[in-house]
Amino acid sequence: MPLPISSTSNQSNLYSGTIFAARQLRPVQVVLLVRGVLKGESAASLARELGLSRTTVTELRHLIQQNAARHQPEIPLKDNVVETDELFQNAGEKR
Repeated sequence: MPLPISSTSNQSNLYSGTIFAARQLRPVQVVLLVRGVLKGESAASLARELGLSRTTVTELRHLIQQNAARHQPEIPLKDNVVETDELFQNAGEKR
């Protein structure tokens, strides 16, 4: 999810060059935010869980979605059929 950052900065960290570069987010907040966005959780729910404002969550969601859209391939897959692995939603549960 890289976005351009100022080249005058001599310091870098885990978030340098990403949409999280100028944010004061803990790594756990970033992971839970991305997970929530991918699951389609509401901004209000994510904001409560992460201790952030809905505005911040919405802004970051839009940036994540923009980056995902920008990295989508323009050329479709060569095959007409695509296989996926099965998902067993209740795998391991005792009945």
